[in-house]
Amino acid sequence: MIERGWIQMERIYRICIFLMLGWAFSRAQEDRDRPIAELSGGSIRTEFSVSGSGGVWGWSAGMFDALRGNPAALGLLDKRSVVLEWVPGVLQNLQKWTDVDGRIRDEVDGLIRDYGTSESRVRYPSLIPELGFRSNLTEFGAVLPFRVSGRRFGIGFGISSPFVLDVRFVGTGMEAGMDTEREIQGELKRVRMRTRAGLDFGLQLRMNRFRFGAGADIGKGLSAGVSAVRSHVQSSANVRVRLDGVVEISGTEYVYNDPDDPRIDFRAGEQNDINQAFDADYSGSAWGFRFGAVQRLSGSVRLGLAVDLPSSIRLHGTDSLVSNRIPFIRIGGGKGGGSVDDMIDASRIDLAQLTKTERVLKKNQYDPSLLLPKAIGVGIQWQRGAVRIALGYTKYSGVLGAVSGGKEKGVRLIQGMCLEADLKYVFFVGSADVAETSGSGGREFLIPGVHIGFRIPLAASFRVEGTIGAEPIPALRLAGRYEF
Repeated sequence: MIERGWIQMERIYRICIFLMLGWAFSRAQEDRDRPIAELSGGSIRTEFSVSGSGGVWGWSAGMFDALRGNPAALGLLDKRSVVLEWVPGVLQNLQKWTDVDGRIRDEVDGLIRDYGTSESRVRYPSLIPELGFRSNLTEFGAVLPFRVSGRRFGIGFGISSPFVLDVRFVGTGMEAGMDTEREIQGELKRVRMRTRAGLDFGLQLRMNRFRFGAGADIGKGLSAGVSAVRSHVQSSANVRVRLDGVVEISGTEYVYNDPDDPRIDFRAGEQNDINQAFDADYSGSAWGFRFGAVQRLSGSVRLGLAVDLPSSIRLHGTDSLVSNRIPFIRIGGGKGGGSVDDMIDASRIDLAQLTKTERVLKKNQYDPSLLLPKAIGVGIQWQRGAVRIALGYTKYSGVLGAVSGGKEKGVRLIQGMCLEADLKYVFFVGSADVAETSGSGGREFLIPGVHIGFRIPLAASFRVEGTIGAEPIPALRLAGRYEF
C-alpha cells in the first residue's frame, strides 16, 4: 500500500506539473517562445518522524529479557515488574545537516533552463524540512512470577508499537506565470496564464503487537517458555492537491474552480474543478510464536536459545484516486523525457468551454502481504553482581518486505551478532545484521545498530531508564520500571 501511495503521489505531482506548464500548448522552438515568465516555489514544509519500541533488530540482545526476548526467562524471575516506555517528540531542521535548499535550487534552475528565458523571474521555495521523533507510547508490559510446589513459573504480557512512521508534506503558494503566442484553431493568439498549486500529503504506518508468554523452571537448571504474539499493521495515505488557474487568451479570461463560470452548465453535471485527491487505507493482523529455553551452567553463566516464528501479515483495504482532468491535457504525456508538446491534444481545445473538466474516479482493492523473517537465536550471558555481559547470534530465514501483485520486494536477512554490556546504571547494546537485496543478483550489506542507555533509581523499587541510538532507525526512549 505504501508503494502504491508513493506511485499515486508521483502521478498527482506529475499532473500538477502538467497543469502548471502544460498550458504552453506546444513545445518551444526558440528561446523567445519558451513559456515560463515567472515561477515561485512558495513555501514547502516536510515532517518525517519515526518511533518504536526496542528489540525490532538485534533481538538476541534480549535473549534473557523476559518481557521482549526469550519467554523461558519468565521462569527465572523473583520479582513482579511493570514497564512503561515512551518516546518524546523531538523534531530537528534537516537543513542543519544537509544542503536541501541547494538541491531544490538546482531543480528550479533546471526547469528554467528547459522552459524559461534569461528574463524569467524566479523565487526559490522557502523550505522547512524536519526530521525526528513523533511522541508515542511505545510499550506497556508486566511480568508475574510465582511458585508451585517449590518450582518457579512466570507469566507476562506486553503491548508495544515496534514501528511507527509519520510523513507529512505541505506545499503552499507554488505559482507559475506564462506568456506566449500560440496557434489555436487556426488563429495566432496571445496566451497569458497563471496557476497556483497547494499540496498536502500524509502517510502513516503503525505496527502494534500484543504478546502473552509463559515460562517454567523444569528442573536441572533448565527453563522453557513460549509466547504468542499478535501483530497488527495499519497504514493510510492521503493526498490533497489544490489547483487554481487563470488563463487569458486574446483578452478573454478563463478561470478554473470558478463556481459562477457562465460557460459551465453546473446543473447538467458539468464542472471546472481541477483539484486532485488520493486516499488509501490498509490493515491486517496475524499470529506468531516464539519458543525459548535457558540453561544455567553455573551461578554466573547462562545459555539461551530462542526460535521466532512470525506469520506474514495479509493486508486488506482499498485506495481511490480522484482525477479532475482537463480534456486536452494527456496525463501520460511528457513522461520519460517528452516535451510539453506531448502533453497537449490540440484537437480537444474548445475555447467556448475551455475550463470544462472531467472527473475520473478509480477505486482499487489489493491484498498485499507484509513478510517477516523467521529466526533462531543463541546467546550466552555472564553476570557477576551488578555487571552483566551477553553475546548473541541470530540466523534468519526469509524476507523482510512485502508481496503485492505477485511481486516480492524487500531485503533478505541472513545473520546477525549482538553484544550487550550492562553496568547497572549504564548499559550498551551493539548489533550488526547481515542482509542482502532480494531477487537475482542481490548484494550483501550490513544493518548496524547501537544503543547507549542509563538508569536512575528514584526509589528502592522504581527506576527510570533512557536510551538513545539506532536499530537501524533512530531511537530515543524513556522508560519507567516498577518492581514489587
